[in-house]
Amino acid sequence: MNGFWFHTTSYESVSPNRKTTNSGVFTPGTDGRDYYGRVEEIYKITFHGSTKAYPVIFKCHWFDPGVTRKTPNLGLVEIRQDSVYPRNDVYIVAQQATQVYYTSYACKARLDLSGWCIVHKVSPHGGAPLPNDEDYHFNPTI
Repeated sequence: MNGFWFHTTSYESVSPNRKTTNSGVFTPGTDGRDYYGRVEEIYKITFHGSTKAYPVIFKCHWFDPGVTRKTPNLGLVEIRQDSVYPRNDVYIVAQQATQVYYTSYACKARLDLSGWCIVHKVSPHGGAPLPNDEDYHFNPTI
């Protein structure tokens, strides 16, 4: 979907020695917040009629968007995977999804990093991300 390969968390847990993880998901919200989570279920719905339609729906476990740290000058986003979005709105249409993966901090001794993960956006298969204006305006003094 959208050049990404998505899997559910249960599919990935069956193979613990996988070299890739494809269950991380990101979608921008209509409220201006960014939502990060993991795909729990994938549904393909069939609509019969004069034109058949097959929308794909993701059921996701969303992390609380209020528990997010951003470093704008570095473009770094951190989330806590132990947080839970407090609402029941868990479904998105697959076209709204961008794939991400989460990396835990290696340093376990620092309490300010404990429990936090860095969000990495994934490039779609078959191509590199297109550059934008911010890629060419780097200011190292910030």
